[in-house]
Amino acid sequence: GTYANMPISIDTASINDLKKPIATGIFKAKFDIQNLNNAMGDDVLKFGKGTANVSLAYRGDIVDFKLVKPYVKGLVEIQNADVNYVPRKINFTNTNISLNFTDHDLFIKNIRLQSGKSVVYMDGSISNFLNLYYSDPEKIILNWKIRSPQLHLGEFLGFLGSRKAVKKRSTKKVSFSDDLNQVFEKSRVNMHLQVDKVYYNKFLATNAQADLLLTESGIAIKNVSVKHAGGSLKLDGTITQRGASNAFALNTVISNVNIQQFFYSFDNFGLKSPTSKNLRGYLFSKTNIAGSISDQGKLLPNSLRGNVVFDLKKGALVSYEALKSVGKFAFPFRDLDNITFNNLNGKFDIRGQKVTINPMQINTSLINMDIAGVYSMTTGTNIALDVPLRNPEKDKEITDKKEKRERRMKGIVLHLLATDGEDGKIKIKLNKNRDKEKSK
Repeated sequence: GTYANMPISIDTASINDLKKPIATGIFKAKFDIQNLNNAMGDDVLKFGKGTANVSLAYRGDIVDFKLVKPYVKGLVEIQNADVNYVPRKINFTNTNISLNFTDHDLFIKNIRLQSGKSVVYMDGSISNFLNLYYSDPEKIILNWKIRSPQLHLGEFLGFLGSRKAVKKRSTKKVSFSDDLNQVFEKSRVNMHLQVDKVYYNKFLATNAQADLLLTESGIAIKNVSVKHAGGSLKLDGTITQRGASNAFALNTVISNVNIQQFFYSFDNFGLKSPTSKNLRGYLFSKTNIAGSISDQGKLLPNSLRGNVVFDLKKGALVSYEALKSVGKFAFPFRDLDNITFNNLNGKFDIRGQKVTINPMQINTSLINMDIAGVYSMTTGTNIALDVPLRNPEKDKEITDKKEKRERRMKGIVLHLLATDGEDGKIKIKLNKNRDKEKSK
């Protein structure tokens, strides 16, 4: 026969115990998967092209001449299907899935998903699936092993937004689609990922691995490691979904990353100056950062909170106009276009659009300086700089560290202040109040 334009057959069927009837049988069908939209609705999963091949043994109670909460065993195979997961607005093309229902568990094998340029291969399992499906969907844990040659994260931004609410049906009848939506909404998903290449805007990472736990409220991120810009990044944290925005808290460890490529990949982290064009060196860093991103993956202004501890090795500041504008008068015979340093370390405290620079020493080929204050991405920059005029090149032959420290601030020392200019750019001027501040 047919059901919702799907040809079906029942090889064997029987009904036992007419007082409390139980139906058993073997159900078979092969059909265009698009017909599932008529059978189960298209407000959770909407199917396009593709075929399904079903062979299931079933057993279930009969109430009011209908099969209630049937238990099934067998195979469902879907090939070359286009699927839209409606609540997240995510489309998959050329999808293959094999569902193997056993007495207790569900095994999901040989999955191939494609979304845009991303191709994903998956194998999964759910223990005690049917019991939990009907009674406690929130206790369902779907375990996935995921592999991908390349993943473009921008194609999966739907997971950052809130799930689109599925309309409740006015009828008292609960459909398979309603049950399925409850499972998607309530269940937890445990994912282990291995991805050869990860792309996001300008960012490229290789050899990515991660463990993710997806719940109704957000995403727990563990054991993330990637190769990027010649070094490595490790990350743990959480993303909590709150409507149009997503709160995140991340701990990261960065090792030996090319800082020019790093800043370029993340659009200079919102900084107007310096940028990737000005920076050279290899970055080592630990960060503890919280903030919010939109459902489009954009950082929300004024949301960042946390701290950054960093160490930049074999570094250089190249063609940095803020220093060149002052240096061409103060240091006319020194190289202002390529200011090098062996090691630069410090700590930044981030509060919204303001970054507190904890007291730090900078030792470069151009000048030495002590620096502390506040850098603002809008207005409110106020950074004190103490700059000895002596040429560091004169001390480069000194090997005794104590002697080098003692000579560092000898001679004339300029007390400067970096602050907001009328044109919105940072201006550097004499700090007339520096002696008063030091005497406090």
